[in-house]
Amino acid sequence: MAAVSLALMQSASALTVGDTWTWSAGSTPPGAFVIDTQGAVQVGLRAEHRLHGLWLGQPQWDAVAGKYVYTVPAGVSESQPLNADPQYAVWSFDFSIITPIDSFFDVYMDIDVDPSAGTNFRQLGGGPFQGTWQDSWNMGMDFLQTSLGSFSFDPNAPGVYDFALTVIDRDDLSQVARTEMRVNVVPDAGASFSLLGMALVGLWGLARRTR
Repeated sequence: MAAVSLALMQSASALTVGDTWTWSAGSTPPGAFVIDTQGAVQVGLRAEHRLHGLWLGQPQWDAVAGKYVYTVPAGVSESQPLNADPQYAVWSFDFSIITPIDSFFDVYMDIDVDPSAGTNFRQLGGGPFQGTWQDSWNMGMDFLQTSLGSFSFDPNAPGVYDFALTVIDRDDLSQVARTEMRVNVVPDAGASFSLLGMALVGLWGLARRTR
């Protein structure tokens, strides 16, 4: 638990939005991550479309929440694993952890399982860890229900979910790097209009270049 209390002391002021050093989890480019880079250690989080690998917009800084926020649509992913319960959401969350291979660390991921304005963090992680770990997870995945303890997840319901990823030095238990984000799940129409707007901006830019 010492790792948790130390992690919460991290200021979001050092976080940036951009590419991770590498990205090997799927074909989506390594962009639009909320990143903390400390020397040879880098951690990143982002939200994206589960199947199509589309960025759901750049995250926006929320000064009240003190973190970057991704706005994503509510809804069920059009492709589901057999007998999925709960069903997978249309959005997933990606994470990237990169550390030197000559040192050992503890890594912790905090996942808010309460879609209301409050938070109910459950934690995964530990160590020893070294190297690179990158993946894309969905709140509907069965193993999260097992690993985090039973919780209710409705992919069709609007809500707010907070995530944090922390790297701890195993020798002195000091925090090495930490990133965090908020995922704001809104009714599908609102998010669709947002994505449509982004598409129109892209088409407008293309039209200008071809004139």
